[in-house]
Amino acid sequence: KLLSSANLPVLLFPTDKEKLIAQAGTVVIDSISYRNRLFYQLIAKARQVQLWHGVGNKKIGFQLQGASCLEGRDQTLMEDHSDYDLIVSTSEFYTEEVFKKSMHAKEFVSLGYPRTDVFFQPLSKEALLGCDIEAYARVKKASKQGPVVLFVPTFRDNGVNPLTQNVLDLEKFITLLKLKNAHLLIKTHSRTPVSFQNIPDNVTVCDSATDVYPFLPLVDTMITDYSSIYTEYLLLDKPIIFFWSDFEKYMSCDRGFQFPFEAMCPGPKCLTAEDLYRAVDEALQGQDDWKDARQKMRDKSFSHINGGASERIADLLVNQNS
Repeated sequence: KLLSSANLPVLLFPTDKEKLIAQAGTVVIDSISYRNRLFYQLIAKARQVQLWHGVGNKKIGFQLQGASCLEGRDQTLMEDHSDYDLIVSTSEFYTEEVFKKSMHAKEFVSLGYPRTDVFFQPLSKEALLGCDIEAYARVKKASKQGPVVLFVPTFRDNGVNPLTQNVLDLEKFITLLKLKNAHLLIKTHSRTPVSFQNIPDNVTVCDSATDVYPFLPLVDTMITDYSSIYTEYLLLDKPIIFFWSDFEKYMSCDRGFQFPFEAMCPGPKCLTAEDLYRAVDEALQGQDDWKDARQKMRDKSFSHINGGASERIADLLVNQNS
């Protein structure tokens, strides 16, 4: 409905033209849940192009076999991550070390993710579709007055609060940022939405079900944990702080990692609230000891670092059809 309101050529299934879905020659997806939908039988023979939804450090696909949080689902993991025609990666490193070890496809291509194109082009009305427009306006205004800090934790399988991780005094943290004239943008995972009352004027809470990528060029420092979003933020070459006080519990109960932390996370690793306060303070003062490490990780993670993923993927799909 949102896309239709912007006069884009889309149809919502089912419609009175549902026969179109059976005529589709190509299906583009970024997750696995579509295979459990009733309409899947209508598109099962179409070319299936998997964009996936992030490259990072967490195990995915086949590598999750045997994980305690997914006990009994090994066969399902194999089926859900197999038999794609094309899987889009971001670099040869991720193609060889992650996707080929986690999924099955006829072809893997390192073309980058369309959602990062928004970092490298003027922001259009279409790019803001699916965003929290009110939050974006607040953050854009705040970015002209001082630094913006994005706190973007992922979900947990272990029950730990993703924001406080049971150690962070959020009120104290917000006060410290205000003393630095910094604005805090909070965006939680859609699986763990949070609600706040009496939000301070130096805080914006972005709707967890919306798109945060158009916000990223406005952000001066990112705080995250185990989320893959930091990998794409590398394209903007700005400080990243990792906050994971529940590291041991996460490693024992959650999904685990594909690579050693130290090798893949170019930024301070904070195990306590005090570590986090100190790391943020240093970043806001302009102290950046991780620039070289970030650039090395960026170049490993992305074959293309200046946008244009949408065009590359579209050209490939059209040329393969011609």
